[in-house]
Amino acid sequence: MIYGRGRNNQFILIPDSNGILWKEKWPVCMLDWHSCNAYARWKSEKTGHHWRLPTEWEWEKAARGVDGRYFSWGNDFDASYTCMGKSHTGNRLPVSIDQFPHDESVYGVRGMCGNMVEWTASTWTEKLDDTPSEASQLRVYRGGGWYGVEFLCRVAYRYWYEESRRLDVLSFRLVRSISESK
Repeated sequence: MIYGRGRNNQFILIPDSNGILWKEKWPVCMLDWHSCNAYARWKSEKTGHHWRLPTEWEWEKAARGVDGRYFSWGNDFDASYTCMGKSHTGNRLPVSIDQFPHDESVYGVRGMCGNMVEWTASTWTEKLDDTPSEASQLRVYRGGGWYGVEFLCRVAYRYWYEESRRLDVLSFRLVRSISESK
């Protein structure tokens, strides 16, 4: 993703070194964990509601629903249901959130299995006991990416990056508590 300065000194998207112009409707990417949290704080101040990154368990619940499905749409994999490596006929690139309507959980949350992997608020631990280590700078990400493989699209898949990591497949989503929604 490349940007430059246009008229009135505004940022504009320009083609990357391969001649590909990234689209405005694609999810934002190339943000480290701290930048995502800074945006959540800014949005909280702007809206008066407390926005934050989800914990990995909140993320997984939103993706799996109550029946513990393997993928947001069910238990059988189909590459045409989500934006991942095998779903592309040409260049592998991200897409807008509405291009794969099957990649939607029972709660109506889209893009959980493909397109972008997403930061969570959770600190990485080898054990699934959710006991964070304040000293750790490893943060859990969840979801499958636009150039990933089937295994990475499973909603139970979890791994980590350093908080400072920025990738063209790494994004985020914000949540707020139910009590904030009323």
